[in-house]
Amino acid sequence: MGGFGSGRWWLHMPHETTDDGLPLDVRWLARHGYLAEPGQVVSKTVTWERDGAPAGAITVCHDGDMPERLLVDYVTVVVDHGWRSVAEPIKLERTPCHFGGSRIWFRCSGCDTRRAILYGLHGRFRCRSCHGLTYISQRTPRRSRSAS
Repeated sequence: MGGFGSGRWWLHMPHETTDDGLPLDVRWLARHGYLAEPGQVVSKTVTWERDGAPAGAITVCHDGDMPERLLVDYVTVVVDHGWRSVAEPIKLERTPCHFGGSRIWFRCSGCDTRRAILYGLHGRFRCRSCHGLTYISQRTPRRSRSAS
């Protein structure tokens, strides 16, 4: 007990951060018309860029008659198997707001919790906890956080 590497070992582990994944925000999707009204079907493409270069693209399909489900269709690379097409359903849930209306959430397929953002990493869209992601600010030393 108390030997080399016994304290704060997690500070030196190379955790992946939220910047490493492709974020899919349900609030952004709702604001930009990706979620359909009853009787409609919306199918649009979401793209990401990193440093001005394309980093990913998925097709989001939402059927207004099945409002509790969103279908994301994308291509991912699988180790030793090359590229693979994935069509992954994501559950949606609405919660009422105090002054009317409702708020929409993703239901993470990994842990079944409500989340506003899912991250595309390792071929699946899951929440930050399921992927074990940290925020980039958590990787900077505490004494340096307030200096910038």
